[in-house]
Amino acid sequence: MIVALAYKYVAMTLMLAEINFCANRLHLSADLPIKEQDIKAMAVFPPRVIGFAGRIDTAKYSFSFAKSGRLRFITSLNDNRGNLSLREYQEQMSRIKSIINTKDAYQIATNWLAAMDVDVQRLEKENPHASRQQFFSAWQDDQKTNADKEVALPFFDVRWGDWVEPVIDVKIFGATGELLKLRQENDSYSMRPASLIKDSDKLLAIPDEEFMKYSPLELSNLVARFAVDLPVSREPTGVSDSTETKDFDQLVRRFGGTKDYQLIESPKNVKAWRTIGFKKNGEGIVVPANVISRLTKILTNGKSYLPPDWRDHCIHKPDLVFNFSDGTRSIDLFFCLDCKAVIPRSESGFKEQSPSPSYSIFEGNVSSEVAEISKTIFAK
Repeated sequence: MIVALAYKYVAMTLMLAEINFCANRLHLSADLPIKEQDIKAMAVFPPRVIGFAGRIDTAKYSFSFAKSGRLRFITSLNDNRGNLSLREYQEQMSRIKSIINTKDAYQIATNWLAAMDVDVQRLEKENPHASRQQFFSAWQDDQKTNADKEVALPFFDVRWGDWVEPVIDVKIFGATGELLKLRQENDSYSMRPASLIKDSDKLLAIPDEEFMKYSPLELSNLVARFAVDLPVSREPTGVSDSTETKDFDQLVRRFGGTKDYQLIESPKNVKAWRTIGFKKNGEGIVVPANVISRLTKILTNGKSYLPPDWRDHCIHKPDLVFNFSDGTRSIDLFFCLDCKAVIPRSESGFKEQSPSPSYSIFEGNVSSEVAEISKTIFAK
């Protein structure tokens, strides 16, 4: 069945917007934002037959929508297998060492789901989870006999529900912590928009001949007319004079800029330490996804802070530090709970070295919320 060009255009535009929203939050190893010229293959299926469905492939990933406007399936297309047989491929991959374990894999997977607005709390309440590393049986030296020797592979699977037919399935490359696969077989746990297009019958009724004559402005208006809710991330533009934009820009500057702010807004993983001054004490503790969600909500809310020019007279001796990372970059946030200060330190050092590191003061009872969060983390 042929799909009207106008519907295809709007569907592709909105799918790409949703893909970029999620790819940005997942910190996918791709040049973002993904643009139309980056698309290697695309399909939009007849909505009257199977509902909203489509697929967009880039050089690195495949993104699929099925029966809703939610991005349900993400698959890495670069497995580096080439023409190797399965056993040759397994033997090659077994030489690669993992930097994570099953516990880390579970934490990474839950962080990704939370970043994609999946209701992790309800998901875990209704479905048991399991995190496993993949293994394969090695042959003895040159003999083609099964040695019953299990050899670890750098692949980790985290699944919710039945292992064979999971509700959600995540696969991670253990050598880098990169996403290889994320499948929402049941998307009812997603809080992303269930629909991307409204009045689809009217959109489908636009003749191809008419659509082909649309100007760039008319194409933009077409998308705006039929979009339910264009799912884009809020970015500081620096061009608006609105109070909201100014407050947001001010919030971004507190952490040293857009890139560091985005690390805090949607990290791949977070660890926490008790501190002795600005020195981390002992091994860091991996912060659970639900706690990360609480923490980022506080940190990215401009109302959590007193005005930037507010200063205290405390000699800061932080009690704890959180490290926010996307796998390639990270930022430390030190917390001095006595004076309600948060002090950012990026990989290049403190924002200011003299006379003292730049810091912000929490407003009211926010620091007590951070203290409660820390008690949850360091309970054991």
